[in-house]
Amino acid sequence: MERATALFSARGFRVHRGSHITTSALLAQPPELVDRWHRAGHLAVDMETSAVFTVARTYGMAAVSLLFVWDDLLAGRSFLDPFTDDERAAQAQANAALMEVALELAPSA
Repeated sequence: MERATALFSARGFRVHRGSHITTSALLAQPPELVDRWHRAGHLAVDMETSAVFTVARTYGMAAVSLLFVWDDLLAGRSFLDPFTDDERAAQAQANAALMEVALELAPSA
């Protein structure tokens, strides 16, 4: 996590570290549940981390979850809402950085 934080920070990104919820249910979280997760201190919700960490643990591999978050469930905004051109550009930049950092974190073959 320290290395990932440094790599993103060096690219000019703000980094948040902490717990989040991983679920298989897209858009199935009612506002009350989102509020409870927020009060518990979770920073985000995703759909992939649990599967990745389960496979990593099964095969004795290290794992880290790298997410960029663009929706704000507490404000009622989801990925279904429209984005401005600037927001789409920022998403593309964040996605590119995420892939670069993931490759830098991966062990050499």
